[in-house]
Amino acid sequence: MNTRGFINKISLFAVCAVFVLMTNASAFGQVLVGYDFTGLNTVATANATTVNPNVTPTVLSRGAGAAASAGANSFRTTGFQNNGISTANTDYFQASINANTGFTLSLSSLTAVLTGTATFANAPGVTSQFAYSLDGVNFTLIGSPQTIVGVPQNLTVDLTGVTALQNLPSTTTVTFRYYASGQTTTGGFGFFSGSAGTNGFAINGTTAPVGPTAAFGEIGGRVTANGRGIPKTVLVLSGGDLEEPRFVMTNSFGYYNFSDLNVGQTYILEVKSNRYTFANPTMVVNLMENLSETNFYTVNDSNKSPR
Repeated sequence: MNTRGFINKISLFAVCAVFVLMTNASAFGQVLVGYDFTGLNTVATANATTVNPNVTPTVLSRGAGAAASAGANSFRTTGFQNNGISTANTDYFQASINANTGFTLSLSSLTAVLTGTATFANAPGVTSQFAYSLDGVNFTLIGSPQTIVGVPQNLTVDLTGVTALQNLPSTTTVTFRYYASGQTTTGGFGFFSGSAGTNGFAINGTTAPVGPTAAFGEIGGRVTANGRGIPKTVLVLSGGDLEEPRFVMTNSFGYYNFSDLNVGQTYILEVKSNRYTFANPTMVVNLMENLSETNFYTVNDSNKSPR
């Protein structure tokens, strides 16, 4: 192979590798909350070190059965047992996240770097599983347990298929718990940052601004002649953001109503009749709230009331 061909192949490989990395990164969203454990050892809680400006996280904390244990650049416990995984267990790590006001939250993955006592992670390995809760009380396990043998190891949990964790309003707080079950009765095990600036645990996803909620209103009233309602009279509404005019007909008592209109619009309202002449056959209506007394009166109507 000539030198130029070899270089071209190397360049193509590099481009493909970058593409794969970019694809995988986009598939799991961006880091919303990250915890870098560099410099930590035997700590009860850990603050987030990376926080997206559109979310609010909590500290990483522990269940009653997962007290802190020694381990450089780690968040560990000797409380993880070899008794399987259950949401009833108290040996867990816990963190919460919610979107800030004006944003929604969609979660794509959880990522972690795990390390600890070698005997705890010996074959057949350590079983890990996350659970989530939307009320902080009732937890649901995510997917199936994942098993790793030996340490350190990376763990990724895909959340894109969990409907309950997509498009969450700012009023909803998501709480995650991490459970583990190993090969000894006790064993130091947990999250780990292999180098400064590396997240040992991260919550990934996206946020989106909340668009303005469309407000709807109504225009209604009565068509009268000398105080008596005129039935079967046609009214036409146009203008505003209507693509075409809308028509309604008065009922047997002379009342009419146009509903599901966007507020903040200026509409043109007309009454049509071959029999009656109206003092106000056309009105310009600025709809800011429901209007229920947009009335039409015939000429010389002695019984008309204020509109």
